[in-house]
Amino acid sequence: MMIMNPLYGLLLGVIVLFETWFSMILRGNDIPKPDPFYGFIRKILVIALASFIADIILYNPISKGEIVSLILILLSAYIGLISILVLKHYLESIPILVGFIASLVFSFFLGIIGALIGLISWAIALLIQYLKKYELKKIEEIADSNWKIIRKFHLLELSAIVEALVLVARVQGFALI
Repeated sequence: MMIMNPLYGLLLGVIVLFETWFSMILRGNDIPKPDPFYGFIRKILVIALASFIADIILYNPISKGEIVSLILILLSAYIGLISILVLKHYLESIPILVGFIASLVFSFFLGIIGALIGLISWAIALLIQYLKKYELKKIEEIADSNWKIIRKFHLLELSAIVEALVLVARVQGFALI
């Protein structure tokens, strides 16, 4: 089984956070509305982050650096997931949750193949959602309240900067105390 380096998870998290932050800056809006290409990339990276969470929990030795990496990857996955759910595209709420949860669960058993299963289940759920057109107001309400908390405490900006600094420090070989 292939064990993934947490540095790659930090890199994906930095990409998700900065993409979300820059889409808000460029659009001049409080809601991160990406263009179709970067929105698609954000969804794939959030599903991949779920696989990194499972991999860090299972296969990496418990050290302070790995715990910091796990917390930062969890935070970037949370912010990325909420930034997708807050868009209120009724066709995307359930499929991205299905893909994220499938990737997280199957990664505990199958490693990186769990991320592929998450992407496949996201595509299948997206197709089903497109055909059925369910609307779920409860998910939108939860996403709105979580996004307001993220914006109120500037968690997006702070976590993007901290995660980038930790990534640079880890790449340079500094041990996190």
